[in-house]
Amino acid sequence: IKLPFGVATPWAYKQWRDSLEVPGLLYAPQSTPWGELRNDLERPVFAKYPVLGLLKARLLNAPGVTAALMSGSGSTVFALLEEDADTAPILRAVEDEAGEEYLSFDTRIFSAQEPVDISA
Repeated sequence: IKLPFGVATPWAYKQWRDSLEVPGLLYAPQSTPWGELRNDLERPVFAKYPVLGLLKARLLNAPGVTAALMSGSGSTVFALLEEDADTAPILRAVEDEAGEEYLSFDTRIFSAQEPVDISA
């Protein structure tokens, strides 16, 4: 989910050392089949742009979501979903938090062992 503003990466890194966690948001590493995911830049960015932290929280509470994090220094937040998850309630949660102005992309991850049919 990409919101209609950017976050300067140099700013996020400069703020990181003195940043504090926003109470009520999950910052702990999240386990996935590919290892643990975490983003230390969430602390300063969520403090300045609360909508990103709230969006992550809404995604984590949506049905079918197994993990959610901010990507890089923001303003993109992504979610990992169960294979058969319905994206409609997830996008409704996004609109409830962020409004209607955002970009979303539905992508799939395939392992090297799985044959991939790209003809569909």
